[in-house]
Amino acid sequence: MKLFRPQRSTAYQAKKRWFDYLTPFMLAVIVFLAIYIPLNTYFHFYSLRKPDPAYEPMQPVDVQTQTAGPDAMEMVLVPAGEFTMGSQPNNADPYDSEMPAHKVYLDTFWIDRTEVTNGQYALCVEAGACQAPTAYGALRPNSRTRPDYYGNSVYTQYPVVYVDWDAAVAYCTWAGRRLPTEAEWEKAARGTDQRWFPWGNKNVSGKFLNLADRGTGYYYSYNLVDDGYRDTSPVGNYPAGASPYGAYDMAGNVLEWTADWFSDSYYSVSPAENPTGPESGTLKVLRGGSLNSGNWSIRSTTRFYLGPEYAYSYIGFRCAASADR
Repeated sequence: MKLFRPQRSTAYQAKKRWFDYLTPFMLAVIVFLAIYIPLNTYFHFYSLRKPDPAYEPMQPVDVQTQTAGPDAMEMVLVPAGEFTMGSQPNNADPYDSEMPAHKVYLDTFWIDRTEVTNGQYALCVEAGACQAPTAYGALRPNSRTRPDYYGNSVYTQYPVVYVDWDAAVAYCTWAGRRLPTEAEWEKAARGTDQRWFPWGNKNVSGKFLNLADRGTGYYYSYNLVDDGYRDTSPVGNYPAGASPYGAYDMAGNVLEWTADWFSDSYYSVSPAENPTGPESGTLKVLRGGSLNSGNWSIRSTTRFYLGPEYAYSYIGFRCAASADR
């Protein structure tokens, strides 16, 4: 006996045909993304790992230090001389503002070995020369994930955040120092051998810095790395990532204010000796990347910029001083 199978409606058949068509398409998209995203991520990061043909590591430097100021900050010496500032066009997909690469001569200077800490900044506040971390007119004792960050003894050795450019200047002035120029900052971070990162051209690793790693949860996080923190880390926590002159945390942790105004075309007209940036502007240069930065943004040549009135949970600073002060 032949079984009778009821016929589906035309609308149902059309819907079924559309569903049958869509499912393979969706699966194809999912498979494509599952393959493309990891490969694209890998090759993008691999491009940062390939040695620059021009890169020849500079000779090891005898790190020279001094303790200075009422904050007892340890500083490192950066000797006078010429270095290449900025990026070559084939250097890890640089931003336009990093070019052209150009030779710059700097006099000898000192730079703080670490970012200014909560504990050090509190000394300036107690002295009446600084105001507590503030943003948009309100006190901000928090960090990205910690509501009681500033003023908590647990975080005394962590970088101070929520300081705008004027607050950073006020602190450095109180300490008998100044903000570094952009050129000073870059030389202190990368030395004279055109390295990409303070530690050289080795792979970005959690032993070198605090950046947007797998724990931060951003869409651009570098998921191949776990640096141990979802927020700021203690200053000097990654000695393996030190710069050629012994400065710590010049990649990651917090962005750092510099003295210079920002111009994306400044490198084309920059003086060859001791440049100090444009005479005026509306944006200030920050350097170093932060815990919010992907690994393509923590190269020593990457230039960030922001209005001097802004203060965020990922912005801090360090100071510098001329050697003849």
